[in-house]
Amino acid sequence: MIVHVPPVLMYHQVDEKPQSTPIARVLTVTPSQFSSELDYLAAHHRRAVGVRDYLDALAAHRPTNDMVIVTFDDGYADQYTRAFRILRQHHDRATFFITTGNVGKINHLTWRDIGIMARAGMSFGGHSVEHIDLSQLTKAEQSQQIAGSLAALRAHLGTRPVVYAYPAGAFNRMTETLLAQQHVELGFTTDPQFEIGDLRRYEIPRIRVEGGMPLDAFGAALATPPARRYALRALPLQPPQRLQARQLTQPQP
Repeated sequence: MIVHVPPVLMYHQVDEKPQSTPIARVLTVTPSQFSSELDYLAAHHRRAVGVRDYLDALAAHRPTNDMVIVTFDDGYADQYTRAFRILRQHHDRATFFITTGNVGKINHLTWRDIGIMARAGMSFGGHSVEHIDLSQLTKAEQSQQIAGSLAALRAHLGTRPVVYAYPAGAFNRMTETLLAQQHVELGFTTDPQFEIGDLRRYEIPRIRVEGGMPLDAFGAALATPPARRYALRALPLQPPQRLQARQLTQPQP
């Protein structure tokens, strides 16, 4: 069965403070910008949802054509103090991809924050233990990053994450194999240039929302997203196999 995924937005930080570096300015939207973008979706009869909402709709054979999937990367503290508050005000949801080794560090989410957000309907996915280029790692190193981040989220949330986003969008065929072994359902990158092949559910690109992005540019990006489709049941390389328990390394919170 071939399915299409709605537009997927990628955010990082939501902060009103002026940012000091070019990369920080690109990755940071103000609270008013984020709120305006959610208002734009509602005005155009689009629902801002998390990946879990999308997967649940697919499983129940409910329509998904009015959905826009909202995602946040890295687990910055303002995703709780600002983005979460704005999402709740709009009755919207999002998925947060967490670099689990940074949880509790300065300027990052705590496990308490993540728990509160999860109970309010937000969903979470893996983003490795460290924010590191998976494509440059050995199989064992990739396994530690992937399995470790998923195990930490499961330990603290009580549910197994089924989605994953690659740090900096980088991955290779081994990454996809390891995700299959962990029974991850969807993998997200940041740009179609990283795709290996067609119909691969571990190669879903996203629309990067940048700080200062005009609302008409935001609307244009939604109207012309990169083509996304994947085989719902097909695995990328081989049938999933469970990792041995000794491979499931869990980082310290």
